[in-house]
Amino acid sequence: MGSLLVNIGNLCNIQLTAGFFIFEENIMPNIYLLKDLSHVTGHSVDTLKFYLKIGLIKEIARGPETNFRFFDDTTVNSLKDIRELRKNGVPLSKIKDNIPRYKKRQG
Repeated sequence: MGSLLVNIGNLCNIQLTAGFFIFEENIMPNIYLLKDLSHVTGHSVDTLKFYLKIGLIKEIARGPETNFRFFDDTTVNSLKDIRELRKNGVPLSKIKDNIPRYKKRQG
């Protein structure tokens, strides 16, 4: 198996070799594929795809050859916030329109 080099914005470059991530800088952020994000957050893959479609969450990068989506801990935290707001009865449309405001209120 060859290796795949992916640039993830200003965070770092990652290299996927034989199924393992190798980080090329000292910063080692948590990077998730869609299925991993589902596992970590408890949201279904279908829900995550829907949130992507409506703009609630965004990928930080895509693999150039595989087109895999990559996410980081910012997305995990956003999904925790979204889940909490949904539990409190806030509709997705209001969450989407006011996400920066909700984040400021919590921060």
